[in-house]
Amino acid sequence: MRRRLLAAVLGLAAVFMTGCSMTAGGAGGGGGAGQNQADVEFSTMMIPHHRQSVVVSALALKRSQDEFVRHMATEITEKENAEIDRMSGWLRSWNVAVPVAGDHASHAMPGMLTAAELQSLDESSGAAFDKTWTALLAKHLGHGVDMAKTALSQGSHPGTKELAQQIVTDQSAEITQLNSRIP
Repeated sequence: MRRRLLAAVLGLAAVFMTGCSMTAGGAGGGGGAGQNQADVEFSTMMIPHHRQSVVVSALALKRSQDEFVRHMATEITEKENAEIDRMSGWLRSWNVAVPVAGDHASHAMPGMLTAAELQSLDESSGAAFDKTWTALLAKHLGHGVDMAKTALSQGSHPGTKELAQQIVTDQSAEITQLNSRIP
């Protein structure tokens, strides 16, 4: 079971780290929905970023016994899956391909955990797992905040800007909580 989980997590990380091209056909389309390239890039990059958060959170739900870690992983899974659905809807309305899980790798974008980091997480257990998970997630969420700040300053779509502000607010608070747990 543990080997299958490690293989799945490492496989997902490898796909995210490959150099696939992103297809943003119709990036300017959408019937005047008010989006620009920054809005499109935000959704196409944040979707794989959120998916990795969900994968890492699923690992925490299977491995951690710490109530804080399990609660945080549950919240992140629920919230980020809903945000993935929301961003996917925008992309479809703009006639832009929605990144498929495992496709449209993010060109090693900042914030994506590396295969080595994921392996370190998988090889740890108990309190060491919780500490590693907490530190890696704080780092990962920090890059999500940076992406959201870029969307706030460069985007034009009202929904994107609203979601970006929500991510900045929520993930900054989560990072503070996570960092308070790291010795």
